[in-house]
Amino acid sequence: AGSDSIVAVYGGDANTLTSTSSALIETVTDAMSAFSVSCLPNPITYGPENTLCTATVSSGATGVVVWTINGGGWATVPISGNISTAGGFSTWAAGTYTITAAYSGDGDYSPASASTTLTINKSDTVTTGSLSANPITYGQTFNAPVNITCASACGSVQYMLDGSPWGTAIL
Repeated sequence: AGSDSIVAVYGGDANTLTSTSSALIETVTDAMSAFSVSCLPNPITYGPENTLCTATVSSGATGVVVWTINGGGWATVPISGNISTAGGFSTWAAGTYTITAAYSGDGDYSPASASTTLTINKSDTVTTGSLSANPITYGQTFNAPVNITCASACGSVQYMLDGSPWGTAIL
């Protein structure tokens, strides 16, 4: 992109004089960047799954793509083979995120940006329990262990007895 001065020069011959045209200014503007962003797979589940977000730019474009999540800084990644990628969501909380990729432009392509929404769903849990003795005699103690399988720190479990809170255990 830029401006160039073009002049035609005729060297003359035995019958004509030399001549030079007036300068013609040719202006070449930046090409508009073909630009898109996507995250695949989408949605993902908290914990075990991950996704890769890809920004695709015009073939031949150079420079970097600046990635943001919900408007906050995330990564700056160079373009390679007309794509820039960012990922790493396995520890992000369940929720909906706006992923934006912004291309800074180069000498031939204009800046561009695009956004997509990434959804991270809550992970499933499996809760099982057992009784150490059943039936029991009035006044007899018993244990009620519980097993909970989840993607990370699960928090706590509340025991219910006939529909009323009975106790809480931190997992």
